[in-house]
Amino acid sequence: MKQPTISIVTAVKNGAPYIRTLVESVLSQDYAAFEHIIVDDGSNDDGETVRILREYRHLRWWSRPNKGQYASQNEALSVAIGDIVCVISADDVMVTPRTLSIVAAAWERNPTLDVLYGKALHMNSKGMILPYQLELNGPFASRIHHHHLFIQHCSLFASRETIIRGGIWFDPAFKYAGDWDWIIRLLDASRSVEYVPKALSIIRKHEQQTSRLSSAPRILAEHREVLRRHGGSNSIHMAIKKVHQYWALLRIGSYLLTNERPEVFMSTLVDWWHRRSSRIENVK
Repeated sequence: MKQPTISIVTAVKNGAPYIRTLVESVLSQDYAAFEHIIVDDGSNDDGETVRILREYRHLRWWSRPNKGQYASQNEALSVAIGDIVCVISADDVMVTPRTLSIVAAAWERNPTLDVLYGKALHMNSKGMILPYQLELNGPFASRIHHHHLFIQHCSLFASRETIIRGGIWFDPAFKYAGDWDWIIRLLDASRSVEYVPKALSIIRKHEQQTSRLSSAPRILAEHREVLRRHGGSNSIHMAIKKVHQYWALLRIGSYLLTNERPEVFMSTLVDWWHRRSSRIENVK
């Protein structure tokens, strides 16, 4: 197989605080056969996002009025020329300069590969990797994702041919759960799926994220719609979320007990528990 080209796709709106870090993380890859497509989805930040994009001559980017994240990602995917595509948000980053090399090597070993996915780390708003990683991930059967999503789209790479052949586009009717719906349809259409037990991206946690600015009931309504469309079970979905809640509690507690003062342990744990419990209650 020839060296595959990888298309990185990003939708951005008012992304000036973080978009440069993403662009640099892609530009620093030790794999040269890539393109980075960015759709500026109606930024209204006095031109700050556009000014940053103009600094990078290698980017394929354009601005237009706001149409939404999923419509923007479809627009970028439709013009991508890569053999492999990855959709990554403007506030996330590639985990190391070796990410694209790892992906390309997987396709060179198995040219019939449709999907490759790996782990995702988490960082705070300042770019510091969180000391406790709470992602549940693994080589799960595709069917399990009909009940609960264990894959982050920024750590998923897919054959562009598979997407085009199956017409597997993001559904713009969603505002929050479109990645889950898209990943289910992508996995269902794939003949060959591979899991790599390595982190491929880093997700940034910050207060301006769509998921944090949106109401839990609206997010829940979309989750239920995904479950309905794909024959998933809301009971299984909620049970997995509850197990994940307690597992995360143990991970955080273990770290804090080992590395922090007792009062920091208690205050952090109580705050985390209240936020998580409130979110679970709001989505029941």
